[in-house]
Amino acid sequence: MWELREETVMFLEMKSIQCDFSTNVFDEDWRLDFKFAIDIMEKLKEFNVKLQGNGLFAHEIYAHITSFQMKLALFLRQAGNNRFCHFPLLKEANIFGELAANYQVQLDNLAIEVGRRFQNFKNLEPQLNMFSSPFTTYVDLATEDLQLELPDLQANNDL
Repeated sequence: MWELREETVMFLEMKSIQCDFSTNVFDEDWRLDFKFAIDIMEKLKEFNVKLQGNGLFAHEIYAHITSFQMKLALFLRQAGNNRFCHFPLLKEANIFGELAANYQVQLDNLAIEVGRRFQNFKNLEPQLNMFSSPFTTYVDLATEDLQLELPDLQANNDL
């Protein structure tokens, strides 16, 4: 998308179409905002593709959710230090002050929204962990019908 900016402006001018893009593309802050949006959308697209995998079990989906939340937390911490090394379009720019703070707010809002949307998975975390890692799950956290089965499974050296 970013690579097509000049062609997009030329097309808009050829068609005599007036819009914010053709005027704002020359404003440096707007360009940085646009690059940030493209980078974030790419990360959301990657996350979405992982969630759409064929034949995924709930614990695998939860692992993708947790991984994405950890990445967002990393991006948020790095944005607090004016670092955008994982944002391909932004990493070369010198971003600081109000602009960096704005991106930090945007990342924080995204992290909150992801947490809200996937709260049901978070609520099921003990059950999902038991399914994905039965050998390290605390017996007390298992449902009552599995509490007597889990020690047998965990003590079985043949597994």
